[in-house]
Amino acid sequence: MRSFVSIFALSTALLACGGSPAPATPGATSPTAEAPAAGSADSAPPAADSAAADPSAAPAAKGAAKGKGVPEEKMRAAKSLEEPFPKIDATTAELGEPVAKGKAARRAWWFNKKPLGKTFSCRTIDLIRGPSGAVVFDVSVYTSGQCKTVKATDAQVAELLAALSGEPAPSKPIIQIMVQGITGKTFDEAAALFEKKLGKANETGEPDFAAWSYVDDNQECRSVMVTSYLMSGAGQVLWGVPCK
Repeated sequence: MRSFVSIFALSTALLACGGSPAPATPGATSPTAEAPAAGSADSAPPAADSAAADPSAAPAAKGAAKGKGVPEEKMRAAKSLEEPFPKIDATTAELGEPVAKGKAARRAWWFNKKPLGKTFSCRTIDLIRGPSGAVVFDVSVYTSGQCKTVKATDAQVAELLAALSGEPAPSKPIIQIMVQGITGKTFDEAAALFEKKLGKANETGEPDFAAWSYVDDNQECRSVMVTSYLMSGAGQVLWGVPCK
């Protein structure tokens, strides 16, 4: 079972603490998401620019690409986005039609296993296709006996993120911070690099998503994306990815 807890105050993964979805695999125990990140997203915030929308996404609403949208304060006040496991239908009922919707390709790699009592824990990094095709990251912790087989390390993941950002990997990498520095990279190129270096993803899927645009404090267009985790299918909110 995968239950996520964000390390960021505004993160939606934090909201997931309110409950934990049923285990997707026998014996799997609850994982705790650390999450978000910008390239990751405030709880991982993802992006949405109608003009460059993914082929699977619906056309963006007028003005979204120009940074026009509701103020962030109003978006943050949406009750449907405060739910532990938000639902697309509930958010649509409150905010109106999204600027983009469709299927969000998602791939998860596990790394950095550690013994935890009689079981193991490992970290996870999910790569998610944002509405514009850009990659969005979600970093979490997973507790399960399945982690025992994990071979990838923090250092390996840090090297991949450094390659995507164009910056050297720090001596003591903090994955959640590194993903925030990754902009302008597509989901396809990021996923291809991860697969080349780490092998096939541990989890793959294409959950439904919907995205709404808003204007942040810097008057820049951002989007909030409602989708779901793999395995558990629990709803998730991703905040703050630039629209472009």
